[in-house]
Amino acid sequence: MLTISANYPHKNLQIIPKVISYLNENYKDFNFRFVLTVKNEELFKSCDENILKRVLTIGAVNINQCPGLYSQSDAIFLPTLLECFTAAYPEAMRMRKPILTSNLNFATGLCEDAAQYFAPLNPKDIGDIIYELANNKELRNNLVLKGIDQLKKYDTYEKRAEKYLEIIKSDTIL
Repeated sequence: MLTISANYPHKNLQIIPKVISYLNENYKDFNFRFVLTVKNEELFKSCDENILKRVLTIGAVNINQCPGLYSQSDAIFLPTLLECFTAAYPEAMRMRKPILTSNLNFATGLCEDAAQYFAPLNPKDIGDIIYELANNKELRNNLVLKGIDQLKKYDTYEKRAEKYLEIIKSDTIL
């Protein structure tokens, strides 16, 4: 599972060691790994070997490296608690990757039925959703197809710019 993100508190990456512990305890034969674009020492200073072997931290990446990372991943994992302007969801859809993310309004509004949702502070819920996705090829394929359809609903950069300009020109205060 790939997470392209900095380690800001609202990204909720600190939940990952708890999710790994849950998965290790409850799905002993499940083979998984989290790939994160953060430095190892940021999140996993006090974690034991059973946690560390399930995580690959690669540090900050250049935007040109992202397509390669997406292509090598099985799913996108975003346990975020807050987003106001993210490219992660449409990027994952464009790269045809299933999305696992927080069951919060910003995520459900952007992804609709093109993602699997979990309670972002509940390691059990997150772990069970991860395991379900990993073991259900039909679900993964459906999420990818729904993501492709969801992308068609997004405005282009030009259309968004036009909408911003219309707001500015109208003197309407939101």
